Amino acid sequence: MPDNRPVFHILAVGWDHPAWQGSFYPDDLPEDWRLTYYANEVPGVLVPMALWCKADEAQVESWIDDVEEGFRFYLALEGGGGGCDPVAVADLLGDNLGGVVVDSVVETTRTGEIPRFTLATKGQQLSEKVSPAYRLTAESLGDLRAQRALLESLAGQVPEGADVLLLIEGERMDMAVLKDLRQLAQLLGLA
Repeated sequence: MPDNRPVFHILAVGWDHPAWQGSFYPDDLPEDWRLTYYANEVPGVLVPMALWCKADEAQVESWIDDVEEGFRFYLALEGGGGGCDPVAVADLLGDNLGGVVVDSVVETTRTGEIPRFTLATKGQQLSEKVSPAYRLTAESLGDLRAQRALLESLAGQVPEGADVLLLIEGERMDMAVLKDLRQLAQLLGLA
């Protein structure tokens, strides 16, 4: 019998959070080593549009050099994307591109043939054609029981076998919360 459970990819929004300095990142870790350090713990990241939109070719190549093979970058495309071209950055990322995460305002044509994840909103019907993404604040996740209930609830709402992005963000984001949620999803057979 095939396993049709969804697969949750639990990632952070960005890798440079002030709250991580001294708690996740060692105090003496140079700023330009943070992505490498993060990538040793988590297999991907959602790159905010404000960051990738202004990145040049050298910057994107630096990101790729800072991570191991298999690490995935997801590009946030918000509010129509403005003058930013996700296809150009996606081409630079090559095999390190996980996909583009769009909000409901962005037209599909902006992403071309790039794998696309759509931010799921309350009440939205999810079809088999949608790879859903959820942006959650670390502060809203609660304890492990609440996290388990969240994962099980979401697993029941998404299409069978879907790849699902859980994107964790927040001003006081704690890497321990992200790690615990990833471990819990693994224990539940959802990661």
